Amino acid sequence: MIEIYEFALSTAIIILAELADKTMVATVSTVLASGRILKTVIVATLAFTLANIIPVVGAITARFFLPTQLLLYVSSALFIFFGLFYILFEPREERYEGKFTSKSLVAVFSLVALSELGDKTQLSLMALALEARSAVCVFLGAIMGFFTLNIVASILLTRIVKVDYRSLSRIVGLVFVLVGLASFLNII
Repeated sequence: MIEIYEFALSTAIIILAELADKTMVATVSTVLASGRILKTVIVATLAFTLANIIPVVGAITARFFLPTQLLLYVSSALFIFFGLFYILFEPREERYEGKFTSKSLVAVFSLVALSELGDKTQLSLMALALEARSAVCVFLGAIMGFFTLNIVASILLTRIVKVDYRSLSRIVGLVFVLVGLASFLNII
């Protein structure tokens, strides 16, 4: 019974922590740009899972070798880089005809995986896993929370948001640059 509670608690905490977080922005923006909901959310969830194995299995050791500030700078730089990419380059039509390009796949995976390193979500997950009777249940609950939030947000936004793809590309780019700068300045 405690394991169910730990699973549900970590699911809820991750949903709240990730709501409007930079990794959710990266995932949903990629969904809006590519039109591929399930594939994008699965790739983002795999990146989240990979990034969060470290805190569940060996966070304390990893934190000793990887300073949080360095991870913050790398994550911020990636957001700014991909944001400028969205702003400066014209969107390719194939990207918006339902095709999921390898660039989109690499971008969302990189952004989510690196943004999670040293993030408040990762630290919350680490704290939950250290206190829980079943770190596996906490970890699985976190994955479920991340997936659920992103799939629901992606489905709702693709149904609501109808915008010109060139404008969307520039808006996404601007949001990425702002998130990167805010993250770099430790505002978010």
